[in-house]
Amino acid sequence: TSEDSYWARDNYLSARALRDIDRNREQLIEIMAHNGAEIGSAADPETVLKAVAAGLIVNLAIMGGGFSYNWQGEEIYIHPGSAMFGDKSPRMIVCAEVVETTKPFARGVSTMKKEWIGELIPAHLLKMEYRVEELVGRPKLMRTSSWHGTMIETCEVDELDDRGRNHLAEQFVKMTTQTFGATFYPMHRTLKEQGREVLAA
Repeated sequence: TSEDSYWARDNYLSARALRDIDRNREQLIEIMAHNGAEIGSAADPETVLKAVAAGLIVNLAIMGGGFSYNWQGEEIYIHPGSAMFGDKSPRMIVCAEVVETTKPFARGVSTMKKEWIGELIPAHLLKMEYRVEELVGRPKLMRTSSWHGTMIETCEVDELDDRGRNHLAEQFVKMTTQTFGATFYPMHRTLKEQGREVLAA
């Protein structure tokens, strides 16, 4: 109605965007009702933000240098028109889309918290890479986790799970064949088993 349009204008909002939001909400409620999902409401801002993050998790981005973010191996920026643009930008965000103008900009941005990752991204879908570093004479096992090409974190680990052992065994095979040549190719299985034995020792 015209009254709604005036209200949106007076509050610096887009009446068209609000109508789109209302239609999308109605469609989501219909889909949930059709599938027998329980429909409720939440006044807790964190619950709402987590729900938004769950829907946009494929576009997870991690703050890099300055005001840039690492997104699927690329450097992007929060769009200047976003309420999240500026000094208080969070370390992690999700976005609805990335558009290319003068720079690649993230639009439809919402905050994301590190502690939500375990709940929103299944562990088996995270890419884990392991490496051994030697710092001050002491070897350290480091693990880097990434999601769709976006590096989430690198940390030291005390113990290896099966994924870690398999990854390092694969590295052992790769390094051995690179060093001694393709003649070792038929021995890959044996080398991998040897690598696992070394890691288990």
